[in-house]
Amino acid sequence: VVSALAIAGADDDPAARSAFTGAMRRMRVEGKNWRFVSSAAADVNAVDAALERLSHASPQAKKRILAGCSEAVIADGIVTVAEMELLRAFADGMDVPRPPLMLA
Repeated sequence: VVSALAIAGADDDPAARSAFTGAMRRMRVEGKNWRFVSSAAADVNAVDAALERLSHASPQAKKRILAGCSEAVIADGIVTVAEMELLRAFADGMDVPRPPLMLA
């Protein structure tokens, strides 16, 4: 889910990986079992399956995941309509409200 958002807002693979890394820092899960997946692996079916699993996570875990997703969206300082729609869909898929996005 986080990889899909990082990819959606990035111009290239290094930028997507950087956004993903920032999201992991925000979620405080660096070095854990989270890994960046390529755009080929982050297809609709994979994202749907991940959202299904995440829908059963604790409210606190969902909050951290959405915070990480938000970080991936704002990583480049540009928030597109497509990124916002994905973030909204992911929040809906996990049955949680979207966190506000704030650009510095």
